[in-house]
Amino acid sequence: MDPLGSGSFGQALKCLDHKTNELVALKIIKNQKKFQYQAGMELKIIKFLNNHDKQDVNNIIRVKDYCIFREHLVIVFELLNLNLYEFIKKNEFKGLTQNLIRRFAIQMLQALRY
Repeated sequence: MDPLGSGSFGQALKCLDHKTNELVALKIIKNQKKFQYQAGMELKIIKFLNNHDKQDVNNIIRVKDYCIFREHLVIVFELLNLNLYEFIKKNEFKGLTQNLIRRFAIQMLQALRY
């Protein structure tokens, strides 16, 4: 549906899962061994964290599925809201309130602690 971003590993896309009729984020990893290996490690770690956080209370992104398509690793994630840059951009770069910064920081620290 829309691009979400791109980086050295590959691209992220906003997609509609036709089986569940929900919006998801697809991360498509470039077909290069070093990227495939690093993305495979990322997938393994996130799946481990997801499996041990059954109640989804530690602010770890949820992996919904993954596959290899034309030798590209494709990871399906839950679709989250705006990233921090897009949020600030939408707010015309006016900055964030102290309360909002505190809420973001608490969520990040909780995930890191977990």
